[in-house]
Amino acid sequence: MHEVVAGGLQPTTHHPGGQMGQELELDLPEKLAIIDLLDLMGKYLDLDYMYDDKLLKDKFVTLRVQDKIKISELYSLLESALKFSNLSMSKRGNLVTIVPSDQV
Repeated sequence: MHEVVAGGLQPTTHHPGGQMGQELELDLPEKLAIIDLLDLMGKYLDLDYMYDDKLLKDKFVTLRVQDKIKISELYSLLESALKFSNLSMSKRGNLVTIVPSDQV
């Protein structure tokens, strides 16, 4: 079972962690704001997140996912995208905090 996520960046249903093996086909815009990526991944992974607006303002990433991706792989994908902007995630329970990499 897989689902296509179009450029609107909204999951068609809520996906709490129980569906981690489900595959997605990501159809993302060429240039994606990191905050939009964080929002999408948070919905699929059932994560809450906190960040300083100044950290993510005007931060974009280009993602080209050629094949389906499992929901369980989304966290690593987001982590990698953040590294390009010198940002890191710190996770405690379901809360993910986005901070500059040099503060981890």
